[in-house]
Amino acid sequence: MSLPWLAALTVAVGLFTPLAVLGLAALAFAEETVQVGPDTITISTTAFERTKVRTIPIAELECWRQTLLPLSPWWTWAVERLAARWRGRVEPLAGAARPKEKKWIAQVLAQATGKPLIDDFGRTKSWDQTEGRPQPDGRGRS
Repeated sequence: MSLPWLAALTVAVGLFTPLAVLGLAALAFAEETVQVGPDTITISTTAFERTKVRTIPIAELECWRQTLLPLSPWWTWAVERLAARWRGRVEPLAGAARPKEKKWIAQVLAQATGKPLIDDFGRTKSWDQTEGRPQPDGRGRS
């Protein structure tokens, strides 16, 4: 390897390693609370002693969305994400939850609010109690 390549790799490792460690720390110490009230859903996310509170009126909530699209927080590195869709935008939640936990959270939120759980293709997902995971409506086991 030539000296410019070694210098570039050294800079890349020196720059991105601390960012990766910071992301892992945020993931490890983040806390999220979702409260469903009679008229609103309140999502509180705390990371590094900063709390972000989002309030969604249930009347404006369109659906819950399971998506593969990238959503914040970017540091979760999650493949499948959960979000509330309202006012034409998505509000991510359960960023640090594992896939099975996200499916369970999505099912509970859909039942609590009476709003459907939708996938990326616009299909409504229902809860299959025998397998413990959502299944697309009108389709067999996948």
